[in-house]
Amino acid sequence: LDPKANSLMMGEYIKENKDKLQKSLGRETNEADLYLAHFLGGGGAEKFLKGMEKNPSMGVGKLVSADQMKANKSIFYDEKGREKSA
Repeated sequence: LDPKANSLMMGEYIKENKDKLQKSLGRETNEADLYLAHFLGGGGAEKFLKGMEKNPSMGVGKLVSADQMKANKSIFYDEKGREKSA
């Protein structure tokens, strides 16, 4: 493993996601957008952010896969097990 190469590759991945999201969303990205792209992948972040912009009260189940929700319950469900909104 080469830490320098890994860092450079991560930087390129972030830049690619930033460029793609900015074009798709028509605005500058912020740190939260880029973290979402890291967490959900570029396409997943794009889908989530566009859905959230259309309807912030939309349930996250319409924006992420069931597998993602199951694997990340503390992020997508509240303490009572209810699905969170975007």
